[in-house]
Amino acid sequence: MKNSTTKTTKTHITIDFGETSLNMTKSFYKKACKVGSPEYKELRNAMKENEGYSINIVSNDTKRSYRALTIERMREYIKTQANSEKNLATLDRVIKVAEAKGAKYPLTKKWFLETFPEYKENEVSEEELNSNDTSSINIMKKAS
Repeated sequence: MKNSTTKTTKTHITIDFGETSLNMTKSFYKKACKVGSPEYKELRNAMKENEGYSINIVSNDTKRSYRALTIERMREYIKTQANSEKNLATLDRVIKVAEAKGAKYPLTKKWFLETFPEYKENEVSEEELNSNDTSSINIMKKAS
């Protein structure tokens, strides 16, 4: 029995027929400016299929950035949570695996944000305040 695989391609360009424009992110456009890159080929193909269309750079306003989220900050946050010792040990394992894959920070950040989705919120939740871990209470007292 043969396994059939389907190849799907993701496009980074959206077409606005009303405005006759090819819309893309700034990041994609920068990559497309490198002759011979896959992005370059994708943009050239779209331009060929839509002659006369202008290029429009769009921003992704919904994308959140966590510039201040360092691995040390992740550790400090985990210390305020229930099961902090277990989660800190898991963090150390995640860091080792991510480092071996050559993406220490991005993979660690992804794990952290998936494991602690409440970190994304810009407020302190009741659940965080009612944690059994007394270190979170001490940290909250210091912050006030």
